[in-house]
Amino acid sequence: MKGKPSHAETALSQGLIALSSSAIVAYEDLDCEAVGSAHGDPLDRLLVAQSKVSDMLLLTHDELLGLYGEPHVIVV
Repeated sequence: MKGKPSHAETALSQGLIALSSSAIVAYEDLDCEAVGSAHGDPLDRLLVAQSKVSDMLLLTHDELLGLYGEPHVIVV
């Protein structure tokens, strides 16, 4: 019998990605000066940071997210 699933396993089974503490650190390290005041959505910045630390691609139509210069962000 398998034990109780972790929070991360539960989130993934529901199609969600668990937020990691390393994403918070990466969030603080994002080059916001490159973007300037053009993009001020903290949730979008958190998505960029999470994709970076999770080594996952973030596909978006938001051209402003491409200004962060992160290779994990693909503007389509």
